[in-house]
Amino acid sequence: MQQKPQYEGNYVPPHGSVSAWKNENRGNDRQPHVKIVATAHRDLKAGDEVELALWPNANRTSENSPHFTGKMKDPYRKEEKDFDDEITF
Repeated sequence: MQQKPQYEGNYVPPHGSVSAWKNENRGNDRQPHVKIVATAHRDLKAGDEVELALWPNANRTSENSPHFTGKMKDPYRKEEKDFDDEITF
């Protein structure tokens, strides 16, 4: 079972948040450079696309604090207008 990153105190990440930690214990090239924990902002199902945006964590206070924090959201989709050329009177 994979270990979850430890948040400080009783912190509960808000829905739609993303936290990333550098993998300081990489032993070889097969291990990831970064581990990410994302708290979904809605129910997700297989095939759903979401956008993740990350920024350096300026408030990093300890080894357990994430190196990057960010947000999760649905991808922007330009709304298509559905015009009906038929005019009814």
